[in-house]
Amino acid sequence: MSTILLGLTGLGLTGLLAPMAHAGAVHALLIGVGDYPESSGWADLHAGADVALMADTLGALGADHIHRLEGRAATREGIVAAIEERLRVPAEAGDHLLLHYSGHGQQLADDDGDEADGLDEGLAVWGAPRRGDADYDGAAHLRDDELGALLESLRETVGPAGSVTVVLDACHSGTATRGGLPVRGGAPPIGAARPTAHAAGGAFGQEIIQPLADAERAPLVVLSAARADQVAREVYGPDGQPMGALTLALARSLSALPRDGTWRSLHARVRAEMAQLVRGQSPQIEGDADRVVFSADSRQAALGFDVAAVVSRDEIRVAVGTLHGLAPGSLIALVPPDAPDAHPSRHLARATVTESAATTSVAVLAPDSADAETLLGARAVVVAWARSPASLRVQIDTGSRGHDKAWRAALGGISLIEITDERPDVVLELRDGALELADASDLDRVLASGPADAEPTGSELLAAISGQARGRLIGGLSLDGERHRVDLRLLPADRGADGLCRPSGAESADDEQVFHPGDSFLLEVQSQGEASSWLTFVYTDPLGAPSQLWPQEGLSPDRLAPGQRWLLPFCATVSPPFGVEQIKLFATRNPVDLGPVLGHAKAATRGAGDGADTLQILLDEAAQGTRGGESALEDGYTDEVIYSIRPR
Repeated sequence: MSTILLGLTGLGLTGLLAPMAHAGAVHALLIGVGDYPESSGWADLHAGADVALMADTLGALGADHIHRLEGRAATREGIVAAIEERLRVPAEAGDHLLLHYSGHGQQLADDDGDEADGLDEGLAVWGAPRRGDADYDGAAHLRDDELGALLESLRETVGPAGSVTVVLDACHSGTATRGGLPVRGGAPPIGAARPTAHAAGGAFGQEIIQPLADAERAPLVVLSAARADQVAREVYGPDGQPMGALTLALARSLSALPRDGTWRSLHARVRAEMAQLVRGQSPQIEGDADRVVFSADSRQAALGFDVAAVVSRDEIRVAVGTLHGLAPGSLIALVPPDAPDAHPSRHLARATVTESAATTSVAVLAPDSADAETLLGARAVVVAWARSPASLRVQIDTGSRGHDKAWRAALGGISLIEITDERPDVVLELRDGALELADASDLDRVLASGPADAEPTGSELLAAISGQARGRLIGGLSLDGERHRVDLRLLPADRGADGLCRPSGAESADDEQVFHPGDSFLLEVQSQGEASSWLTFVYTDPLGAPSQLWPQEGLSPDRLAPGQRWLLPFCATVSPPFGVEQIKLFATRNPVDLGPVLGHAKAATRGAGDGADTLQILLDEAAQGTRGGESALEDGYTDEVIYSIRPR
């Protein structure tokens, strides 16, 4: 059987293919709409970078046929023809199809009465206008109805043993924002909505996934970049090249997906990555999400990445790089190609990464390893991720050269902060008579504000910038030591008349847990590792500022034994501000004090260890402004939950 990827562009899914356990041809169709005609009214995007990245990645992973559809060729008619000629015709029963679109999205007036809100969702492909006149019927857009019919044809072709997956790095929100990079949508709907009381339509994913329950068709999964009321953003990739946030998050998440990983577990990783890349954007998933990635039956993805080449007697090149979040200093284990997991008993050798490019890295074998030549055909599994502490890039424009100088001097003395006028993460600027700290990707999202003449010393603005830098470091830490694996769950709860919280038994309606002011929840942890672990929990608010959630001040850390399940002894009650929040768990071999990073002194009560934890060394160095050590080792594990706070 062959594997067919249908990729409507540029959102990085860069590891998606590597992991196929069966042989066969791989066909990829990469469709990216970036250079829109000036007459369309759409801002240009960086979909070309997405397509190039996707093509390079799929080529490195062994794809047999990679087809591109870009620019003026990616019209509605061009896309329909490409799906037919490049995908449906060569597809065979049992193939797995991926449809990946990168470009603008937009809503249009419903043309057949099947949408409850009176609006169709559509892809604003090349030639589609941003604003239509009174006679425009949406003919240049690719509507959800038409795309749904094309997908049904693909599902029938590959049958129940195959699968079809759609990834949309676009949005259909009518909310425009200001920022340094364009958003993928953000235009108002074309035409007047005609709500239909009994129609069943809804979000893009829901619409094209309607006929899911059919034993004669392939299962369908739809991943989209944002909710219907949000815009999809571009971010800067590892080499400074703008690209879709979903693309980058998905590429990084695939590198850490276990052999039996499902679309749902992949999506959970994507949410965690996107919480760090861009605030206020919630990726969505619809469909048969519990299927193993690219599998409709018992076949599973192969573990890890290929050993791509031998560089020298003790050096190898592996097909994973900075795109996946890998950096020099990371530790790699080499395992047999059919290994079901990366347990130490299966390791053929160890290697340390010394150089990393976008999709490949060079690693030096440990001294006691066999010659590199004998490891060709093995799989490379990253068991320890090393990332230098991420700097927060701050642009300053207070309206006064002297005032700018004072702020530059103050911020220059804080570790983890870089002052720059290029590709900033946040902007400190004078606007409407106030000094505001804003998200550079969305200048309408104000993180903190103060008087126009606010000086840095002791100001809330300075504390807010420092908090953003600390949150960026904490959010980027990733530990994958399976010996200390602890899974974290967020349980909706009811507060009884006695004031105590108890799990309500309610499950989230979808994969994004949503709470409203006054709601409560509990946290539950379950040890899946073989070693006892010390636990620390960090909460990051919608504005990106971190704080330690547990253990609370004055309390000693808690230790979880192998196999133990524990419900934390506190109940959280939700309150504004609204947005996306994160709770991150650190499970480590020794107790870890987050005080240096969270902005307070070391906690004297955090004792009970048999030595300094390597993560602790990193945190101390980060707080002191130095850049040594590794940020994630085998003696620790991280997990997180992402949830949204919305008005009732």
